[in-house]
Amino acid sequence: MSAPEDQGLEITILDFAKVPSADPRRRGRLDYMYTISLPNGRIRIVTIPVEELEGLEDKAKEEKIKQYIMKDLEEYRKWVGKKIKI
Repeated sequence: MSAPEDQGLEITILDFAKVPSADPRRRGRLDYMYTISLPNGRIRIVTIPVEELEGLEDKAKEEKIKQYIMKDLEEYRKWVGKKIKI
């Protein structure tokens, strides 16, 4: 689940491209790679399987992209700034 501060967060999509999947489990398939900019200036890349988006109306496509971005931000916040003692 996304953090409450994600609600209303304005993300800018800088670019997107259809690329061969880097996931070995998806060998031979394509993904959309979205380059996004966060309000803090950080740049992130979010990858979405082509089959998750193709054939969707624009509104549904946007909702799916938001879901993937929120999932990425959840993982991002879990680790960024974390101190690990080795």
